[in-house]
Amino acid sequence: MDEEKMHHAIYNLIDNAIHYAADPDLRYKRYIHIEVGLDELVDDLVITVSDNGIGISKESIPFIFERFFKDNKARTMPKNNGSGIGLSLVYTVITEHGGKIEVESTQNKGTSFVIRLPL
Repeated sequence: MDEEKMHHAIYNLIDNAIHYAADPDLRYKRYIHIEVGLDELVDDLVITVSDNGIGISKESIPFIFERFFKDNKARTMPKNNGSGIGLSLVYTVITEHGGKIEVESTQNKGTSFVIRLPL
């Protein structure tokens, strides 16, 4: 495993969770909750990064791992606009390691990224 690449991938997901759980319109109306999980199954290592943030629109989910894609309706933040390549890089690192990444999201309720890596 390329530890440096994997570190950057997980860091990116956690950083996104922090930024998008702290939506400027909602941050004082509810608590911010970010959860990072690690579980070893029979053949897989499962890493989960979840937040209770603003979520990703259903229409955008199929495209979020594309380079330079941004979900302008839900995840563009005025102070931290980003370049739109972070999730693309995460996807590349995970697949380079033989893994898979999935996302579940509900707008205004949160997002969960689930990474499955072969042991």
